[in-house]
Amino acid sequence: MDFNDTDPKFTDASNGDLTLNNDSPCIDAGVNEGAPNKDIDGNSRDGNPDIGAYEANAATSIFQLETLDGEWKIYGNPTSDLFKATWNSQTRGTVFYRILDLSGSIIHQTQIEKKSELLELDFSARHLPAGNYKAQLIHQNKLTSVGFIKT
Repeated sequence: MDFNDTDPKFTDASNGDLTLNNDSPCIDAGVNEGAPNKDIDGNSRDGNPDIGAYEANAATSIFQLETLDGEWKIYGNPTSDLFKATWNSQTRGTVFYRILDLSGSIIHQTQIEKKSELLELDFSARHLPAGNYKAQLIHQNKLTSVGFIKT
């Protein structure tokens, strides 16, 4: 099937949610050869992997993080060089900021002290190969994440 002119039926692409709806034509339409064993969230791919960064209906992990409050956005997406990330939240304290690749491997992690409502981060993506990534914030067993594309 040619997917170039097909709507992948993302959950909410305009807000950065590139997970697949249950009626997406990308579900079980991928190939195993050359595909990562895990999706961008670290969920195992099944025998018929989905096309894209996320495996739909992936088995949930025994340990799940609650959703972190606030608004987490990336500007300059897609990017070839630099992007800015902002998190607007009342939450204060130690926050872990990390970048994951499609296999779910952490390729960058930084610990930050959030002292005000707005956290702004500038990140150089120059060293990353072209592809899809996920930027995450973790604070006290709560997580928020957003996908971005490096061109």
